[in-house]
Amino acid sequence: MEERKEMNIVDQALAHPIKYAIMLTKEVYSLNKSFFWGLSAIIVVLALLSEIPLLGLIATVISGILMFSLFLFTGKVFYKAATMDMFVEEIESISVSKLWNNYWQPAFGAYLGWVVIVLGTLFLAGFMVAVTGQADALMTGDTAAENPMMLFSVMTIPMLIVSLILYLVPLVFANTIRTDTFGDAFKSVFSLFKSDVWRRAFTGVYFKYMALLGLVLIAFVIVMIMVSALFVTLLGGIDPTMISIGVLLMVIVMVVLQVILNVFYAITAIIADRMTQDD
Repeated sequence: MEERKEMNIVDQALAHPIKYAIMLTKEVYSLNKSFFWGLSAIIVVLALLSEIPLLGLIATVISGILMFSLFLFTGKVFYKAATMDMFVEEIESISVSKLWNNYWQPAFGAYLGWVVIVLGTLFLAGFMVAVTGQADALMTGDTAAENPMMLFSVMTIPMLIVSLILYLVPLVFANTIRTDTFGDAFKSVFSLFKSDVWRRAFTGVYFKYMALLGLVLIAFVIVMIMVSALFVTLLGGIDPTMISIGVLLMVIVMVVLQVILNVFYAITAIIADRMTQDD
């Protein structure tokens, strides 16, 4: 009788992918709180330094590298762990210094790759707006005020391009997670244009997964916007001078949430990759 192969934790996640991703994100935080809060504190400081000319550029790049390092670490641990015990052991053993030393090079490569993609997308969107002759109107707000439908028609294609990129991103992220060097990580970002990624993205299982994931993220964003607005309004009602303090606190909260979401994105990317692999 053929021995049944035990499923690893990635395979187990396929039964309830969103639920499993949320659970594991919570586990990463609870298993190593000192690492989580230490990393968050560093990124908060870098976010504040980003407002300073020149130094801000360096702080922004370092912050981006740290975020991608966390993303790569989490994704690799989830991808390689055969059992939950192995996953727990790796999470508990990580530190901020170890994270930086082991992952800054591929993280930097991925960061630069996405900078190129974002700048290219912005250039393409700007070019499309320019060829319609609506660039000046958009800058002054005349189009939005006088002809909202014109604004919508001009921005439709750029918005579709951005939406398509966001739809494909998990599979691209999974390719990046499997890299270990600066060059490979940089090149992995451009798998966005590979036919294999597109073929796997336009399958029923992936579409359903992304639709559910999108609903979860949209609900999360809406709740955070409402809570943030209420928080700042309450502080302003107590004392208008406290609004600046409220804004600072919200910056800190946003950074912490970004750290949490990076863990979540890494896990969901590996699940997306696994569910679209040909067995």
